[in-house]
Formats: sequence, structure tokens, C-alpha cells
Amino acid sequence: MPINSDVGYFLWLLPLALLLSSDLRATEDPCATSATRTAAAPDEQILKIEQLATTLAEDLRPKHRAYLGPEELREQDTRTLAKLLVTRLREGCEAPKETGASSKDLQADVIMMVPHANFEGIARFGFLNQHKTQASIGASDRKGRFLAEQDFSLMRLPYSDKGKELLPKYAILNLKGGDFGKFSLPAHYGDVAVVFKPEVKQRMIWSYTDSLGTDKSRRRLRRPPMTAQYETPEANRKACYGYCEAQIWGALDLTDVAYLMIKEGDKVPESLKKLGVPVYFYRPEPNPEHAAGFTRLEQAVAGNPARIKRPDVLTLSEIEKAKNEPAVRDIPKPFPNPIKSILVSKEQSILSESELLERISSPESTPADRESDSAFDPKEQLVAELATRPKTPAVIRKLKELMTDSSVHIRSQAAYGLSELPWSEFKRIALHCLKDSSEVVKLECLALVADHLTDDADIAKAIRELEAAEGDSKLKDWIKVLQAKRLCDSMASER
Repeated sequence: MPINSDVGYFLWLLPLALLLSSDLRATEDPCATSATRTAAAPDEQILKIEQLATTLAEDLRPKHRAYLGPEELREQDTRTLAKLLVTRLREGCEAPKETGASSKDLQADVIMMVPHANFEGIARFGFLNQHKTQASIGASDRKGRFLAEQDFSLMRLPYSDKGKELLPKYAILNLKGGDFGKFSLPAHYGDVAVVFKPEVKQRMIWSYTDSLGTDKSRRRLRRPPMTAQYETPEANRKACYGYCEAQIWGALDLTDVAYLMIKEGDKVPESLKKLGVPVYFYRPEPNPEHAAGFTRLEQAVAGNPARIKRPDVLTLSEIEKAKNEPAVRDIPKPFPNPIKSILVSKEQSILSESELLERISSPESTPADRESDSAFDPKEQLVAELATRPKTPAVIRKLKELMTDSSVHIRSQAAYGLSELPWSEFKRIALHCLKDSSEVVKLECLALVADHLTDDADIAKAIRELEAAEGDSKLKDWIKVLQAKRLCDSMASER
């Protein structure tokens, strides 16, 4: 996809909103904690906790063969889950390392181009994808993108607010050494180059070109992008087409940034001086040492780590106040309203169970133009949120009811939510689900039963019948993947 088109579009409206309200607006310190925010642990404690989480993540494995369960989403932060997904791809799709071999990351910088006017909003919300903003200056196809990104991970994934946070943000990969081609920094997407810390590569996958632009229909399952530890055989090495693309999974914010760069001769924007992140100049020119065409020059602004904070956690009252600010409320249709979209998604994630159930049942949640080819409607998003909640009797009843909804995405998310039921109870739902008329729903349910392909005769029979009824299709490709010993054994080696 176009580099950073989602983040780029997200914030052309932020100057209008003046960061939402006087309470939420950036002050002298744009990252200052809201007075109403729940008290957080000191930064030193947070760092220790994250270091422990990183250590534990190395031993983490998905609980399920082909999907990330609702309980996993509730138990882990998205950075940890992202590392888990990438580790799974490395172990299942790339050549095993020799015993005792050192684990060496790809020599490359991960860079995102962003307009300087965006950084007040990035300090507040982080770097977001179009699933969160519902807007993009690139291809705006959230349903197609979600399906494709699940294929990249070779898992079925949740689409709640936290699930959207897990989904990738796109950047370029500035590879060093080897002949990966030459390309310029795509400055038409923004005048600031954001260079991320090396740790980000632990939750990154990459491809030789736009992963979504070459085959938007994605009717067949292809081998997933490479991890940062993939050792490209010389015979398979090739130049990137247009640019080398990086997909960064999990939450992404200013704490993940190593430094910023602006073009030589440009004035340093005031918005960058406040951040606490170091700023350098760069000169656009071919560079024999790496793929992207630039040379980093002298430092323009020194860093101040004490000012770099994680985005605030907003309360319901703060969200409601922000939604009613004139600059947010009065954006005319048909213009997208990314700030409101971010706030609505956050609001859904903290609604009580009863409020969420009430909104799903409201006629207002189902628009007249149901089943959009590209955008999720309000009810589809609410159901995706409900699917990740603890399974109380009321939630279970509602999800079972939604298994007959006309929306294929609601049926697939309802099945995903019900997968937390005991197998003896979910099995009947799954067998019915595998006969759904929609490939989207069948793909979901195939993943949900993958843990039982070999230990349940009824499931094995249903899969054989499904395979026999299918021609060459993505569904059949997925069956082969799940039947293979290693994740990518059934897939062509070509990337």
C-alpha cells in the first residue's frame, strides 16, 4: 500500500480540531498526562514490566493453531501479541536456524514519512492505521485489507478496537548491504522521516513491494511476507519494486521512535521541537550504503527522553466531550472524520456489556446500505467488540443469535467469539458454520476448528467434504496449510 497513507490522511483534520478540547489539547508539554487519567506506574517501572514482557514473549506460543483467541487478546498487550505472531511466522515459514546459531536481525532501518502537522495528534493517539481512522489517501478498503492482513499472519484475527491496534502500520524498509535496488524517500507522503528503534523489527514483516497493491483480490493464499530474521538465499534475492515495504504490528507511538529527519534547508517545525525526539537533517541523494536515497546530516534538535510518553487512556466522559467539539462534530459529509472514528472505536472498547448489547440491538446500528464492499458498518464493528468480551450468558445468547445475521462479517465474528465455549458445545456451531454460504465465514470457522483436525472424526469428515466440494480456491489453500506439518510446508517458496 502507499507508505503511511493512513497516518497521513488521519491528521490533515487535526489542526481543525485543535486536538479536540481544552482538556485534551496539547499544552506546553504535548504528551502531558490528563488530570483525569488513572494514575500510572513510573516510567522506570513500566520499562521493567516491558522488559519482563519481552522475555516472556520469547517463550509464548499461540494457544490455537490458526487463530488468536479472544482470551489471548484480553490477557496480552498488542506489542507482545505482535511478537508472538511474527515469531510464529519465522518458525513456521522460514528455514530453521542451526543449533546454537546466533539470531541476527536484518540490517535495515524502518522509516515512515509523515507530514509535520500530524505530530501533535501522533503524540495524543500514536501512529494509527485506517482500521482506526476509517480514512486513507491510499486505497480505502478496510474489509479487503483486514482479510488480506489475516492472510499475511496466517491466522484469523479479532477486529475489536484492540484488534485493530494489533493490525499493521505500513512503512518502508531501508535495507543495508546486498542489492535490493535503490529508491527515494517518498516525501510526497510527508516532509518528516520517522526512523523507528531497532526493537520494532521484532514485530515487523516485510516484502519486496506493496503487499496489497499487486493482487488486491488475493483470491489465492500466498506465502506470507518475511520476518527481520529471514536470510534471503542469494538465488532468490531481488530488488524491491518501487520500495521495500515494512508492516509493523501492534501499538506504535513516539516511544518506538529513534529519531526524526527533515530535509536539508527546511526550517524545523515547532511541532517537532516539543516532542522530545531527536531531529536530524537529511540530504536526498543516492547512497551506496543502503537502498533508500538519502544521507543523514547534523542534528537539528536534541532529544529529551523525559518528554516522550505513551498516549493517554481516555475516559468515556473525555471521549464524549471530544466528540462534541464543533471542529469534530461539524465536519460535513461526505468527508471522512478520522478523529471521530478513533474516538468512537475507543468508546466501544470501554462500554459496559449491557451498553454494548443495547447498541447492537438498536436499529440505528444497521444502515440502509448494508454489506458495503469496503467499509464495516456500525453493527459489524460493535459485534467485533462483543466477540472479544468474557462469555457471560447474555453475551453467548447474543452471539448465537447473530450467527444468522445477513452480514458475513457479523457471522464470522460471532463464530470467533463463540470459540471460547467448551469444545463439546462449540463443535455443533462449528460444523454448521463450515457449511455457510460465504467463503469469509467458512475461512473463519476452518481456523476455529483447526485444533481438532486430527482428534475429532466429525471435524475431519467435514473438512474432507469441504475440500472435495472446492475447486482451486483460497479455502482449499488454507486446508493444505492446516494439514501440513509446518505452517508453510504446502506453500511455494517464492516470496
